[in-house]
Amino acid sequence: MSTTPSHQSRLRQPYLRGEWRSLLHSLFPDGTLKLFSTHQPLTASQKKVKSTLQLGTIELEDGNAIALLAAIPTSLAFTHWILNSLS
Repeated sequence: MSTTPSHQSRLRQPYLRGEWRSLLHSLFPDGTLKLFSTHQPLTASQKKVKSTLQLGTIELEDGNAIALLAAIPTSLAFTHWILNSLS
């Protein structure tokens, strides 16, 4: 996986499902990214997370898979904290 300044700019944009699907397809090679047609709700395990959704999986070369998750925060302040911690 390689990132470019264009990818970095897109990662900082507000979440839009179609944009993220396009970005993920550009980041991961064909066949490794498996996006669900409908997200799968999971139980949120943190007080600051309202809900968690599984969007799909990324299959690694060694046969293992990584879950692709989206956490919906309970407050906008927590969202800003997450974004600032990624910078």
